[in-house]
Amino acid sequence: PPTIVNTSPAHESRAPISTEISVIFSEAMDHASVESAFDIDPYVSGTFSWSENTMIFTPDEDLTPDISYTVTIDTSAQDLAGNPLASPYSWSFTTYTGTTTITCPVMYDTYVMFGGMGAGKGYPHGSPSPPKDVVKAGAVTICDARALFKFDLSNLAGVNASDIVKAEFCYHMLDTGKGFMALGAPARAGTPMYGFIHALNTTTYEYNELGKEDPLPDPTEPFFWDETTPFSGPGYVWMKNKPGYVRGAPMILAIHDTGPNTPGSIDITEIVRGWVGGRYKNNGIGLKDHDDRSYLDSEYGDGYSWFIASKDDSTRRAYLSVEVNVADRVRIKDKPIDLPVVPFGETMDFEAQGGDDLNYTWQVIGPDNSDITNGVLSSVSGNITTFTPPAMAGLYRIIVTDGEDSDNLFVGVQDPDSYIPPDELYGLSLRLFPLFMGSDIDPLDQEAIYRICADIIEDIGASGMLGEVTLTTPDGKKRLIGGTGKGYAAKTSIAIVEDPYQAHQVELIDEDENLLCAIEIPEGGISGVVGDKIYVTATDTGISSWGNASRIYNFSIYDESIKKLDSSLIANVSITLSFNRTLIKAAQLEDGTYSIVYVEDTGLFFAPEELAPKESVPAEDITYVDYDEGWVEFQLDHLSSFGLQAGGEAMAMAEGVSSKEIPASLGSGCFITTTANGFNIEPLSSAFTVVLFVLFAGIIPWGYRWTLR
Repeated sequence: PPTIVNTSPAHESRAPISTEISVIFSEAMDHASVESAFDIDPYVSGTFSWSENTMIFTPDEDLTPDISYTVTIDTSAQDLAGNPLASPYSWSFTTYTGTTTITCPVMYDTYVMFGGMGAGKGYPHGSPSPPKDVVKAGAVTICDARALFKFDLSNLAGVNASDIVKAEFCYHMLDTGKGFMALGAPARAGTPMYGFIHALNTTTYEYNELGKEDPLPDPTEPFFWDETTPFSGPGYVWMKNKPGYVRGAPMILAIHDTGPNTPGSIDITEIVRGWVGGRYKNNGIGLKDHDDRSYLDSEYGDGYSWFIASKDDSTRRAYLSVEVNVADRVRIKDKPIDLPVVPFGETMDFEAQGGDDLNYTWQVIGPDNSDITNGVLSSVSGNITTFTPPAMAGLYRIIVTDGEDSDNLFVGVQDPDSYIPPDELYGLSLRLFPLFMGSDIDPLDQEAIYRICADIIEDIGASGMLGEVTLTTPDGKKRLIGGTGKGYAAKTSIAIVEDPYQAHQVELIDEDENLLCAIEIPEGGISGVVGDKIYVTATDTGISSWGNASRIYNFSIYDESIKKLDSSLIANVSITLSFNRTLIKAAQLEDGTYSIVYVEDTGLFFAPEELAPKESVPAEDITYVDYDEGWVEFQLDHLSSFGLQAGGEAMAMAEGVSSKEIPASLGSGCFITTTANGFNIEPLSSAFTVVLFVLFAGIIPWGYRWTLR
């Protein structure tokens, strides 16, 4: 007989008053019989719809808050062959409105070590050491241990991504420092330890992404948690079937500083919003220790390891805590997951719901940041309006407000006659930096901009995504020509400069006209340029620097052949960076409390000093600091990636803490959206590149390891 596989909302869960009710059956069902067998108490009117073996009941109106509903499917529900359910099936849930906190349990957890070792139910090869109630991410030279967790999100049924205020991965750090492979113990209380959290892919192996020999067939289902062959049992994961990263999803710096035998939590809000909003499927998260293979002189047990209580530990198991707010507020109905696109000559309708529906007001901000509402909307009030784009390609912002709250989204307006790059580059751009350039821009410049954006993505790493791309044309006009519109993603400004030897400036500003960063090249500041044109870029990478002192910014100059200008051709440039003015006080940049540091590659900010020494801008090269507004200007003779760093290492040394205990490149807590993960690494092509890849990808095959030692 047919069975019920799953329900939403789940039994004894809490659900928003706007929730739908869905039932998943084990096989195709007779729709009429199931709908007739459906009962909800208290009674609610609504409509039925189907998606394969899933029946969805949509109430005609919001449910009543703060009461319990019981849903029953009785035995009159039949499959297509007329077989009924063996017995009635009932479950209950309680409704809520406003703000509440929802707990999502861990469905599966395990860990993977790099070599031939995998893990099932929290321990490798059935080894009892460490005990099976431990999931670990360790710092050890020959094993790159990753802790993997997948959450049951059924309790979030009916919640929109925009409803999520905060989501935290909550765990308990254990004190299991000995055992298999002698992984180092967690850091003692007061000494921070670091890791990176990323969303796991459902469709690719990390091993295959590197183009390794003998690849496994990429999965067709999000199965990483339950495969049985050709390995050694349910949940077994090892280097070849380790899931890859979700391209463009945020990566987050995890910090634990309260020592072993203490609880901890890590903010993973943007990852959870991605799952709930459907940007990518929920295949769980991976936690990778920052220090694994970090030091050339490391031995077994060096560094720290994350020993986290697994789901088998009934009192200390990990879970996801999600704060949601489903209050009735204005929002754009059926807001798409991905950036909506409308070509010239077509229209797009938008509908508002919630909030004060008698006071809806619509607005459109054009690519040049001007208000163009009256010329492109059918109505500036009411719940429905139609957008007819003007004949200018770019990114437009649609805004609705009710006087108390507002909602908005970006829309890409496409010129059918614009340049289309080769398939591989175009596919990458559609996912990570969609561009909308009109025929008024030279096709050669359009090609250059595509290639430059791809280069910026490569510098940022596996999770690189451009949320906004601003172009300054040779006549000095600026407009927003692309991006995914995601607020957590990087922002870049590109200027086309037709006289490389004249003075020019490129600024990157936010939507409130605040300066993020800028580069100014004086007359004669560069020399020996190939061609008669350059492209100057300023990028806010979307990454917070150490201790959230600033963001990390990247600056580059490309010649007409789209090659980065060699530092030897740069005589003098002026850089302006914004910083955290609530953290950095007067004279702290001059007295060395904070310093401006730079490296050649964004990812190297998170490498230890032993492998990636950072240089500081001398205090005498700082030309101006505005501590009230939060920006600093300085002179330099080359371009790279910049950020502000606190003097935390010196203070740690004074307290007797070694540099291995506090990596020089990391300070206190911060949220980052990426870490550098190589994707086009040639074996041993460069010791520098291989070292970077070891630090952040943790997936170098065994032969590389001994080369590094």
